[in-house]
Amino acid sequence: MRLAFLCLAAAAWLGACGAIGRVGTVKAYEGPERPAEEGLLSTQLRADEFQVAEGTIISVDGVTLAKPAHGARLLAGPHWVGVISSVRQGSLRREQFCAFELPVDAGCTYNPVFPSFPGVGLEAGDKPWQVVTSVLVNIECADASYATRVALECSNRALCRGGAGCPKPDMRCVQQPSFSFGACNAP
Repeated sequence: MRLAFLCLAAAAWLGACGAIGRVGTVKAYEGPERPAEEGLLSTQLRADEFQVAEGTIISVDGVTLAKPAHGARLLAGPHWVGVISSVRQGSLRREQFCAFELPVDAGCTYNPVFPSFPGVGLEAGDKPWQVVTSVLVNIECADASYATRVALECSNRALCRGGAGCPKPDMRCVQQPSFSFGACNAP
């Protein structure tokens, strides 16, 4: 019901519900357009009675996007994605940097449902923290719909792999053995 209302409201503004999937969507690969080989990662806004949650894509495969987006067109194959996940409850807003790996199939749409802000983040205050959890990903393809969970790492700092993924060139990626992703540190 809520989705239908949001679609109708967006349709009035955009002119058609079919346009919703492409709002804020970027092509996250180099070279010419190859729509037949693409999958779509969509981190659109989700709202319920008590909180509003969203994920904003900031990097794909270690390449920082020129402008953060709510959707990324990816070529089929494995990718790692960096997002800023935010949750707003009333006037309180919390943000965390998260990263996950996702195998993408052409013609499918991937809708991750990011978890709420972790307790370890609340307890850490201003100190650095990093946690491993999972993210539910709803997947819609032409011939099937299903859901899966993938490992999700979140931190109060941008996550990276090796030298890739940090938002500023002077940052370095510091990796701890217990995590798949490192955290970006300023010198």
